[in-house]
Amino acid sequence: MDEYDISDDGFATISRARELAFSGCMAQHGVADAGSPEATIKEDRTYGLWNVERAKLYGFGLAPADQTSTSSVGPSGVYRELDPAWVEARTTCMRSLSSELDAFTPPDELTNHPPSFEVRLEASNLAAKDPQWKKHRDEWWQCLRDAGLVPPANEEGWSSQQALDRPRGEAPAEKEEEIRIAVKEATCNEATALTQNLGDIEAGYQVGLIKERQAALNEQKSKNLEYVAKAETYLANHQ
Repeated sequence: MDEYDISDDGFATISRARELAFSGCMAQHGVADAGSPEATIKEDRTYGLWNVERAKLYGFGLAPADQTSTSSVGPSGVYRELDPAWVEARTTCMRSLSSELDAFTPPDELTNHPPSFEVRLEASNLAAKDPQWKKHRDEWWQCLRDAGLVPPANEEGWSSQQALDRPRGEAPAEKEEEIRIAVKEATCNEATALTQNLGDIEAGYQVGLIKERQAALNEQKSKNLEYVAKAETYLANHQ
């Protein structure tokens, strides 16, 4: 299904174009730049935590993609979003740049509920009823029990009870406990091939649905590529 959605690189291109537009506008209002949050590495956790090595380092947190990425935290450590001047400039620029940003920013119907979303949702519902689905899930549950964890209370959950109840602070002891639980979960996911097996089942159902809705999916893909291309053109013409 990724073929029909905007890729991570595509979204990054659109984000860079938007950031460039905002930085120029906000500079005119006496604000150095629009700022951007620290980037993180995307990780599909549809069926729970699975990357053992990352779990050892970050627990349930996401790994940073670029430690040098621009932060929206100013020198004082206060988020610029809390600065009235920043908010006023941002709001003004949002209005003045509206048509310019719309040219290379996909609308909600392409990012929130496109045809690919409906295919994913329907395939997921069908996969959850497949007998093999329960088999693989039960194997994962047993591994969690063997590791001293309590499996999710319902079939829609993908985290142990300990993960839900874990301490949320950044104190060394709290982070150590978070990592301990995360490593156990990821290890069980890997040992039972949970993410791979359930993903394969779901993909099998997607194939048939894609054939049924090929025209709509092709149109979605074409529009997505067009927005990314416009963002690339904007960057080329304004940098």
